[in-house]
Formats: sequence, structure tokens, C-alpha cells
Amino acid sequence: MKSSIIKKISTVCIFVSVLALALSACAPAPTPVPTQDVALIQTQAAQTVVADLTQSAPIPTALPPTSTPQPAPTTPPPAPTPSLEAGDPALELGAPDGFDTFDSAANFAPMGNRCFQTQITGGQFVMTALGQAGIYCWATSWPTLQNFYIETTAVMPDVCASGDNFGLLVRSPDSFSGVLFGLSCAGEFSLKLMTGGSLSEIVPPTASEAILAGAGQVNRMGIAAYGGDYYLYNNGKYLTKTTDYTYLEPGDIGYYVSASTSNPFTSRYNEIKVWVLDDAYYPSSAPTPSAPTVEPVPTVTGAPYVTTTTSVNIRSGPGTNYPVYGVAPAGVSAPVTGISPDGWWYVITIPTTYSPDGTAWVSADYVTLTGTTAAELPVVPPPPPPPPADVTPVPPAPGGLTVQTTEPVNVRAGPGNEFPSYGQVPTGTPLQAVGLSQDGNWVAVTIPTSIAPSGIGWVNSAYLQAFDPADLPTMQP
Repeated sequence: MKSSIIKKISTVCIFVSVLALALSACAPAPTPVPTQDVALIQTQAAQTVVADLTQSAPIPTALPPTSTPQPAPTTPPPAPTPSLEAGDPALELGAPDGFDTFDSAANFAPMGNRCFQTQITGGQFVMTALGQAGIYCWATSWPTLQNFYIETTAVMPDVCASGDNFGLLVRSPDSFSGVLFGLSCAGEFSLKLMTGGSLSEIVPPTASEAILAGAGQVNRMGIAAYGGDYYLYNNGKYLTKTTDYTYLEPGDIGYYVSASTSNPFTSRYNEIKVWVLDDAYYPSSAPTPSAPTVEPVPTVTGAPYVTTTTSVNIRSGPGTNYPVYGVAPAGVSAPVTGISPDGWWYVITIPTTYSPDGTAWVSADYVTLTGTTAAELPVVPPPPPPPPADVTPVPPAPGGLTVQTTEPVNVRAGPGNEFPSYGQVPTGTPLQAVGLSQDGNWVAVTIPTSIAPSGIGWVNSAYLQAFDPADLPTMQP
């Protein structure tokens, strides 16, 4: 549906900080490509980050490209086949929006420093950690991505220590920060957070039967990110879901390595694919969302319809700025009557108990179209987006826990972005806190019963001043 995932093209040659030095071999920025050219990435930089601040990073030596970059392939890979098992995001999301099969250095140019070296050879991106123990090094490329599913096929090193780890870097906002989804040579997966050179764990190293350990084994790593939610996959199997709100804006993507000893090891990748997500993604193999369920009206024989490939938000308009009526589960069908001007959203029919006029919108990312083509559907102008309403909070009671907003924030019907918003409260609003979600990321606050019959709304704790979670009981929505 999307014309291209290319959002920004830039080259960066030198990064300097008190934590690390990095110098990359930079290639010229390419020219934007037409609709069917799904070229993925132009190398930005090789970056070295020190996880242990007591160590000093080596001064890198630039490696010039070994070949002239060639255009990326213009024919997309085939759509997922039935051989993919149910619950695999690659099956639910269809053909990717971008990919690289590493047939040329058009996207990841050879580069290196004293921490690592990379090259494109034999249809693989090869990244060798040079034995700088405890240092995390990465190479990034464009485009910057915010909400996505990324999948890459990683070949386990022939020789490595159990603590050596490698994998994907996502949402990197600068030279020394980002989220790291990796595998270790011990057959464990992890999700780490690098903030200005300081390393912390979101998901600690965890063993899984879905990981094929041992020299030369191939693992299809996948990470979905929407808002603060991360879903981790390997070989199409669901690993875990976690939440972290540190980096919510678009950031660079790339690959990283980290040696646990002074011995080098080499990681290799056969391809990388990217799906850009237009709405919240609820993989069918992950825990189902707890938002209200929307049941569409029955389809009519011979009329076109869409079928959900996973649980999906049903909205009042074609965009995430429109309210959510609820979530339709995977495998349900609804009559389709139109398409948005950009082709990314379908108009469907739902009961008038949810929508006053019986129409709603669903992201084309999460449905299949039957009985017609997108080009044959009438284009429907989107309704005007509703202005964010202000929620008047209940004045905090004496002796209770008062939390204060650090910026304008939505007050939602439940602890998650999938729940509809009652409106917003402005920066600096004091709120009476009465509970905490099970994952600790959402705070229940009191609001007028004229807005919510329960008198309870939920606010993302990332937008509140610091407070002690131990002061609040755990609550269900």
C-alpha cells in the first residue's frame, strides 16, 4: 500500500563524544526510488558504544568501500506462502514494504573500526566483532522508522563464546543510543536499551526452543514495535512481549555486535525485510488486547469484503488520530465499501451500536481484500479528525497520591494505547492516582463520572513526574 518506506536520506561520517569515537566510510545518498523499488537502506555510519563506562573506546580506522554501490533489486520478494505457520508476523502482514538481499553494497557499504568490520559477500552482510570485550558496536542505515516489524535471517557464528551476542538495532536516535534485539551464542535472546552509552536490560538473556543454536544454524529474527510495545520473534515463533517508552520517535535501524571475550567472532545475515505499521499491531500469537471487541456486520454473498489477519483497531477515521471503536479479532470479515485517498485504510460496515452511521475504518496492513481490488474501490474522503477534548480531572483528595503530567497526555478507558481516549489533560495537571496496571506502565486516575461511568481513566506513566509505584495497588481495567 505504501509508495516507499524511504523517509530520510542522509550520510554521517564522524561521531565524537567522551564515550566513544566512530568514523564510517560514507557512500553518496541515493536518489529516491519509484513505487515498486523497495530498496531499503543507505549506510549512514559505523558506530561504537562503550557499555562499561570504565573502559575507553578504541580510535577507529575507516575502511573504504571495496566496490561501487549498485542499485538495489527492483523486484520484491514473493509474498509469504502457506508454508509459514499461523501466528508468524510475516504471514499476517503480507509482502514487506522494503527489503535487502545483500546482493550489492548499495545499502550497507563495507566499513569498520577497531571494534568491528563489515562486508557484503556471497549475498550476505557479514559483521565481525574484533574482540573488544564488553563494547557494543553498530552500523546504521536509513530510513528512520518509528512503528514497524523488521525481520532478518541471522547465521550463527562458526566459532564464538557463549556470551557473544549480535543482532538488530532499532529506534536509534543518535550515535550512542537505541534498542538492541539480539541472540547470543548460548542460544538466548535479549532486548537491551542503550542510552547515551549506558546499557540496561529490557528483557534479560532468555533461552528458547525457538532458537537454533550451533555453528551455521539460521535464525529468522523478528521485532515488532508500535508505541512502547515490543514483540519479539524467532523463526516465526513468538518469544515475548515487553513495554518500554524510552524511544518512541523514529530512529535509525542497523546491526550490532558485542564480544564477551578478546576473541573475535563473525555474524552473518542473508536478508532484511521491513514492514511499516500504520496502526497498533496485535500479533495473533501474542496475548490478545483487552480492549472492547467489535463484531462487524455479516458479509453479503458476491459483495467485496475484508478479513482480518490479526486483531486490529476499528477506528472512526483513517488514522491513529481518530478514536477507536474497539478491536476486531483475527479471522473476522466485514463488507468493504471504500478506500482512503492514500490507499492505506479501508472503509468497512459495522453495527450502528458502535458507529452512528454504521461505517468505520481499518488499516490495510492487517486485512486481506476479497471480491475486488483496491484500485476498483471508490475513494472516500476522510472525515474531519476530532479535536482533542480536554478532560477536567477530579481535584485530588487530601492524603492521596497526586501525580502530575509532564506534557499533554491522553486519558484512556484502559491501560493501553488500544483503548479509546476520553480526551487530554494539559501539562502540569495534578491527578488523583488510585491504581497501577499490572505491567506498571499505566496509572489509574479519577475523572468525572460524566466522562466515564466508573470514574476512572488511565494515563501513561511515561508522561508523569516520578512517583513511587509501591504507593499504588495493582488494578484491572
